[in-house]
Amino acid sequence: MRRVLSCLFVLGITGWVAPASAQSIGASGYVSLGSMRFAASDSFELVTGSSSRSGWGVGGTVSLWRGVFADVSFWQHKPEGERVFVDGGNTYQLGIPVRITFQPIDLIGGWRLAGKHVQP
Repeated sequence: MRRVLSCLFVLGITGWVAPASAQSIGASGYVSLGSMRFAASDSFELVTGSSSRSGWGVGGTVSLWRGVFADVSFWQHKPEGERVFVDGGNTYQLGIPVRITFQPIDLIGGWRLAGKHVQP
C-alpha cells in the first residue's frame, strides 16, 4: 500500500509541475521511496526476519505529445537470511545463507488532462 501511495504521490507531483497544454516533448527523472509486502509473509518472516521491505528506486517520465506520457521505474531489494526447515510447529535453522533478489520494473503510460488547479 505504501508503494502505491508513493507512486501516486510522485505521479501527482510530476503532473502538478506543468499543465498538459503547456507540456512539450521532454523528460524528467525522480527518486521514489516505498515498501513491498510479500504474499508468502510467514515464509519470508522465517527466512529473512521480516515479511516486508522498504527501499528506494529510480525512474523517469517522458512527455510525448499533448499530455501523453510514458513512465518507467526500477527498484531493487536483496533481503538476506538463512534457510529453515519447518516440521509441524517447530522451525529449525539450517545454517545455509540465502540472498533473495527482487528487481521489479514498473511501466506506466497515460494521458494527463489539462486543468487550472488540479490534474487527474
